[in-house]
Amino acid sequence: MDMNFISLPNISSFHYTDCAECLNTSYLFDSASVIDSAVMVFKKYFRNLPEELFIINNHPDFPGPQAFPARHLIFLTISAPENGGGFWSQFVYQFSHELCHCLIFRTVPDKLRWFEESICELASHFLLLKIAEHWAIHPPHENWRSYASCFMSYEFSRFQNYLFLNLLSCNLWKLMNTNENLIAMWH
Repeated sequence: MDMNFISLPNISSFHYTDCAECLNTSYLFDSASVIDSAVMVFKKYFRNLPEELFIINNHPDFPGPQAFPARHLIFLTISAPENGGGFWSQFVYQFSHELCHCLIFRTVPDKLRWFEESICELASHFLLLKIAEHWAIHPPHENWRSYASCFMSYEFSRFQNYLFLNLLSCNLWKLMNTNENLIAMWH
């Protein structure tokens, strides 16, 4: 598969491509602008970004988002919208989650993978809120300023999904809160 990467506007060592068919050039550059904006906001709050990074969207061999920090690779799975909008939030959400995995850059023991996932999930929610603030003042393109509220709406809809979780009634929660299991989990 032949992939043509474009460098992000403000971070030339980060490169982006999309493997979906029938994409026009403006879609590719718009997507790169969104990712670039997310990286610029991310840099304000998190240090030690990778020196180089390749972001690949819609690769047929990777059906879900995934990060490979040692190889400086992030795979995303975001379909191009048919109506020309409404998906930048998903780009920011997926990308920031996978970028967080790149920042951890260590092998995490299997029994603690849930904690790494929790941190990366939190980072993606945090970035959605921060990029909404940023785009309200400094969007990548002036005519994108109104999209800032869409990041907030997307974040609110994602957050609503978590309101129905009741960990206290979950058997896993009870299992983890017994002394024997807690001690065994950490050894």
